[in-house]
Amino acid sequence: MEDATLAALLYDDDALLADAVTTPNAAQHKKATIKRKTHNDTSKKKNKPTYYARRDEIKMLQNQVGDLTARIEYLQKARLQPKRDVFDAEILHNMLLRSGLKQTELTLTGVQSILANHRTMHTRNPLEVFIRLSAEPEQRHHTLVALRSERLREATDFILERVQYFDLRRPYRESESFELPNGDHITLQCEVEPSQIKMNVKHVFDDVMLAILQQEFTLGEALGVTTTLESDDADDGSYSQVRGLTTMPDGAQIEKNMAVFNKFSPGTPQLAIPHGLVVIHPVAEDDRYPFQPHLRVRQDMTLVILVSELPGEEGDAVVASWQLTHTYKPQCGISRVQEMRIRDLAGRSCEIIRNNAIEFVLRRVGQA
Repeated sequence: MEDATLAALLYDDDALLADAVTTPNAAQHKKATIKRKTHNDTSKKKNKPTYYARRDEIKMLQNQVGDLTARIEYLQKARLQPKRDVFDAEILHNMLLRSGLKQTELTLTGVQSILANHRTMHTRNPLEVFIRLSAEPEQRHHTLVALRSERLREATDFILERVQYFDLRRPYRESESFELPNGDHITLQCEVEPSQIKMNVKHVFDDVMLAILQQEFTLGEALGVTTTLESDDADDGSYSQVRGLTTMPDGAQIEKNMAVFNKFSPGTPQLAIPHGLVVIHPVAEDDRYPFQPHLRVRQDMTLVILVSELPGEEGDAVVASWQLTHTYKPQCGISRVQEMRIRDLAGRSCEIIRNNAIEFVLRRVGQA
């Protein structure tokens, strides 16, 4: 009851006198009131100032309570506002970051689309060179010797530029395949394969060369094709001319004619670490082995393989390769399905030769 009375005193001015009069011990209050009314008019006059004083005091307390409440609310808002501002700023920052990242990804996707479309419409071999070999043996060798140094130098520049931003400690594979407006087909492949064990660079290079030389056997075993290679090699093995005929299980035939250059060096001005390099270029015209497109599908291959020490990792080797395979539109009457099988063979051949080289490396250290 005391709490109710206090509440009334604080918040209800009109009920003030009535509530005060009907406080506990109400009967005594009533008698006292009657007595004051009937017997003593002067005491009635003396109660009015007390009532007004109490009312004024209550009003003052109400005002103070209101002021204190407003002050407390203000302080609470002032204390929480900086945190809310920081929180809102962080949300806004994260939203901007996400929006920026999405926009960057969209931009990169658009750039990739532009580049891909450009390649399909205007593909050019970055290592393209026109090689023509005569039928006369000595002249053929003179031509290959004259080409060797420049082909190796240009290929070194190209492959170093192609992988310069890669983390060479991690395997990387990229493959792209598309048809040109004239019906020819292009397969592009780029790979990085670091050695998983400590290995001499020269030994790794020798195993890569062995895998290339044995491809007619490994491809036949893995893909069920029959491949015949005819080669004319230099005495020191630094270059060769190789003609390959591949027969698919369905009877379709593929013809290749290649000039192969290779070297191993302890270091050059281009690359001042031990490294080995293999470069393969297609022969455009060969008087001894002219192409016969009415019988076989012509396929040109450009290949660069660089074997070197892993930068900053003494005793570790890395193999970087880039390949462009150009399959000409068939003129020998094969079906579309046969044509697609020949296209697929280009990418798979590179993978098989790479895996064969890795197997040779592991076998050398007894881990095959």
